[in-house]
Amino acid sequence: MGLVNQTLHLHNRHTAPMHVHVDQDESGEVVSGQLSAILDGKSVTLGAGEPVFIPRGVRHRWWNSGDETLVFKGTADPAGDFDHYLEGIFAIMNASTGGRRSLFHLAHLSLRHPSQRLSPAPAWVDRIVFRVIVGIGTLVGAYPASGWPGAPKTDPGDGKPRTTLA
Repeated sequence: MGLVNQTLHLHNRHTAPMHVHVDQDESGEVVSGQLSAILDGKSVTLGAGEPVFIPRGVRHRWWNSGDETLVFKGTADPAGDFDHYLEGIFAIMNASTGGRRSLFHLAHLSLRHPSQRLSPAPAWVDRIVFRVIVGIGTLVGAYPASGWPGAPKTDPGDGKPRTTLA
């Protein structure tokens, strides 16, 4: 499966929700800005040049705790669907207003990427609850044809979405 390498940009004070990578170990380094995190219940703050390692299965969340854009260069091993998940979660985070992320968009993303867990509930509960949320989101127009935060990207090679609902 290999590695995935990504450089992520996170705007002022935006935060990732508490989550777990079921299949991937995550590591990286702060390129610029300030990253704060809760890793397995412990708080840490890192500045430019400082590394972090998060083993698979550890509940964590991290955020930009500084005033400038946080740039974080990270790796996930094995790659799996990690890069697609990160693209989606960061799009949702950067589009959020007042720190409130769209539950409709988070639920859709979670169904497409079951190896990335947002909820501490059992996976079967998430599948049921998130499908209900996505159903309501569809009824209220939360998923237009394109352009919504966390939408599946289209692969330029074949024109088909790279990911689908599980």
